[in-house]
Amino acid sequence: MMRFVSPLCPLLLIVASLLPLHASGWWGFGHMVVAEIARRNLDEKIMRTLENYTQHLSMSGPFPEIPDFVQSACWPDDLKGYNLRVMNGWHFTDNIYIRGNFTPENITKQKSNVVSVIDSLSNTLKRTDTPIYVRSFALAHLVHYYGDIHQPLHTTSMMSNDFPHGDLGGNLIRVSFRGHHMNLHALWDSICQGEQKQLKRPLSPESYAKVISFADRLVATYNFSREEKELTSPAAISKEGYALAKAVAYKNVEDNTILNESYIENCVKTAEERVTLAGYRLATQLTKIFKRKRKSSKGHRDDSIYASPL
Repeated sequence: MMRFVSPLCPLLLIVASLLPLHASGWWGFGHMVVAEIARRNLDEKIMRTLENYTQHLSMSGPFPEIPDFVQSACWPDDLKGYNLRVMNGWHFTDNIYIRGNFTPENITKQKSNVVSVIDSLSNTLKRTDTPIYVRSFALAHLVHYYGDIHQPLHTTSMMSNDFPHGDLGGNLIRVSFRGHHMNLHALWDSICQGEQKQLKRPLSPESYAKVISFADRLVATYNFSREEKELTSPAAISKEGYALAKAVAYKNVEDNTILNESYIENCVKTAEERVTLAGYRLATQLTKIFKRKRKSSKGHRDDSIYASPL
């Protein structure tokens, strides 16, 4: 995570902690759509294992709001509701975008960010000697952060003369469009739809149908090459997001900008493409992890894969 070092950094951290939408990529609906697209692209044996892990996590709390793999995608954000914010930095990485003639005094890199955390969680899931709770914890977080890292403003922070200490991934930039007033980061978290009522979990059949319908439309609308779907390097995905943040998210946007229809159209298209790609790539990553686990467990039983829920 890139951070500008200055005496005002503690103040910025306080401000960040007070922003309820900070680092909550795609909101709950978008995260569930990512997981739903991934689910459709995973084989049956792997999905049984993933659902088993999710059942363990759900019953360990208990956490009734995450009864299945798709809904577990929201869990890392749910934890913030318990004031558990020590993992906030896991949701994003701040590649610094310097706008205009601004020159920062100093920039440092923090080791724990969404890129390093995805690698760490993947390595945890590859092991066969860790307790099932640890793996279920790692799975829910990996699913969530694959969504986060595809949100361009979870990979970028803009510095300028107006924001010499960074804009917190667009959280400090206020925008208006179609009667909505929100910050730029929240706009992108909403998949560029604006303010919306969040679905109550556990989902009712009607609410689940909305997730399925949205995923259906995205899969039917956006096509990607095999190479694009199979890219799982978090560092490379972060670079994609940084490029999109500069080219699309921040394009012609200043504080208090009234966004035109052209911006919103590009915003919707880009955000929907990223949600769709996140689903495909999450499926690819989980397939790599759990096919390897099956091979590595030949000759001995990995009880955490076959265990019944608590």
